[in-house]
Amino acid sequence: YLAGRELAVEIASQMNPYLKCSLPEEVFFSSYRLAQQFYLDKEGRPEQRLYIDGAAFLHFLLQELPEERTISFGELIRCIFAAYSNVIGKPFDPRKIYWILYEMHQVNYDVNALDQLLLQDDFADRRYLFIIRESVRHCYSWLRRFVTDADADMRGYHVRSSLTDLFSCDLGLMLERTSSRAAKQVRIVRFEDLKLHRSQTMQALCQWLGISYSTNMEETTVNGISVYFPVSSNSSQVHGADSLSAVSPCDYSDLFSEFDVLRLNLLFQYCKRACGYAVDVPDLGQFSMPFLENLLKIPFRFEQVIQRMLEQDVQNGCTDDELFDYMAPLRKLLLSYACQHKPCGYFTCIEPVESD
Repeated sequence: YLAGRELAVEIASQMNPYLKCSLPEEVFFSSYRLAQQFYLDKEGRPEQRLYIDGAAFLHFLLQELPEERTISFGELIRCIFAAYSNVIGKPFDPRKIYWILYEMHQVNYDVNALDQLLLQDDFADRRYLFIIRESVRHCYSWLRRFVTDADADMRGYHVRSSLTDLFSCDLGLMLERTSSRAAKQVRIVRFEDLKLHRSQTMQALCQWLGISYSTNMEETTVNGISVYFPVSSNSSQVHGADSLSAVSPCDYSDLFSEFDVLRLNLLFQYCKRACGYAVDVPDLGQFSMPFLENLLKIPFRFEQVIQRMLEQDVQNGCTDDELFDYMAPLRKLLLSYACQHKPCGYFTCIEPVESD
């Protein structure tokens, strides 16, 4: 409901992860300064060149926004894109057709929620690309990043608000919600293909988008600057787009027992099969409800680990969160899915082009 200068100031305030600032680092939450945490150079130092001038951004944004009227969400995206392009020295040309990336990094994302914010004529074309990952590996990596490696004050929040969404995503429920659009608007791409077959996958993606392929698409860049990412939250090493560490064999034992891995593969099999991953477990539909209930009653190793960590956080005064039963809704979801769900069809996937 904001317009003009009020809207510009609000947008600029939300851009603080990207803005140059002479204030001391402790003024900001360090996790919100992207170049300090994620966008590094080859030596693992923050890539400070990525920060843009806040005053310049606000100046260009005010030029784009109408002064006295509110605008649609789609028009706002275009205004922000134009202001950002101008401030980094790549002037925005309203006569040119641009591909705008709208990135929402969250599990169990709902395309319909975004559609409700966009008007019919906001964009000439809208397409949705979901990068997916083998379900067990994705589940494990999410738990490591957002729970066991997370700050104590955020651990409870992620467990309370996102754990069920995580499993909904790895069961394929998000992709099923979008499957009716798959003929034209929605594609998935396997993370493993992007890592193991970068060139072939990017060429196939460009064919779907109808844009020219370039080899620089195989690198991770921001504003044309190559960026690297920390290997882990407590490591000074970095990796780039060519790193295969995320698809190399993984030891799950700190969070999953071998029995847990088997159970998760049983539960995730419909989604894995629909996405083209190998499945080597018995069909879920052949098990009775009593068997499935007993299968899910046995605690997972990760829930025991999480419970210990939450209890320790409370004892240390690191969080005001009270202990809560986060597994009850999760078990309900898993049991309902296992008892009632049917195999889904194959999701429309970007397949790597064949090499010459």
